[in-house]
Amino acid sequence: MSKKCKDNEVNIAVLNTRVKSIESFVENMNKNHLPHIYEKLDNIDIKLTKLNIWDKIKSIALIIASGIIGTLSTYIFLK
Repeated sequence: MSKKCKDNEVNIAVLNTRVKSIESFVENMNKNHLPHIYEKLDNIDIKLTKLNIWDKIKSIALIIASGIIGTLSTYIFLK
């Protein structure tokens, strides 16, 4: 067998090993981590839908205020 064929066989074996490790990683993520992440996102979504209009307005106002404060402090710091 030529050297090129042996090199190709080694490359294929390395590639197979990498694919198997990636497959096991994805399987691990699907079984162990993603269900918890989806559960937390669902809880956040449920909490947001339960907020009344005034709580939503206050949340938006706080986000805007923190953005303005951050912008002003950056401007003052860089000046």
